[in-house]
Amino acid sequence: MIWVALAAQLSAPVPIDFLKWWSPDDMPAYHQINGITRWLTYRVTVKPDGSIQACDVEISSSDRYLDSLSCNIIKKRAKLAPAKWTDGSPVQGVFRAGVTWAVGDDPPPNLRPPDLTVKVDQIPKGARSSGYAKVMFAVDENGRVSDCAEYPENERPELVAVACQAVIESYRATAAAGPNGYAVRSVQNADVKVSKK
Repeated sequence: MIWVALAAQLSAPVPIDFLKWWSPDDMPAYHQINGITRWLTYRVTVKPDGSIQACDVEISSSDRYLDSLSCNIIKKRAKLAPAKWTDGSPVQGVFRAGVTWAVGDDPPPNLRPPDLTVKVDQIPKGARSSGYAKVMFAVDENGRVSDCAEYPENERPELVAVACQAVIESYRATAAAGPNGYAVRSVQNADVKVSKK
């Protein structure tokens, strides 16, 4: 299990003051009037110095304006700690997450689908039930995944070993693009759903 040995060196981009990225004032007036919940997933490419290189929508909200607005807000306000490769050196990073645009007082549900679903014969020891594990992993220039570790702020650490094994064996990562547009190695994150067969 090489991912355990290198976990201390590997580091994905981590949001700083994530709640400050978004404001109720960002909600477009037409969306407030219609009151329809929309969600999207995005991919932020982070340079080795922590600055944002790009934001792309991976799964659209079906509203081009909301998609564009989301990435514009991220590019303007987002701050992320930079990624580190398995040897601790600075590297390109990819932070993937979702945003839900909803009207109302209740917090919106997390509608983002898992990046990978793993079905196991038995839930790992110490886990009470199925759930999601947040992991980070190294991706080379060709999209090959290696070295995996627990992502910070993971709520289900008992599922990380199973999630990392699945990511290394079967996750299809998209290589990050460097400033010149060519594929480069990176550290990325994913949400893995672990459930019983």
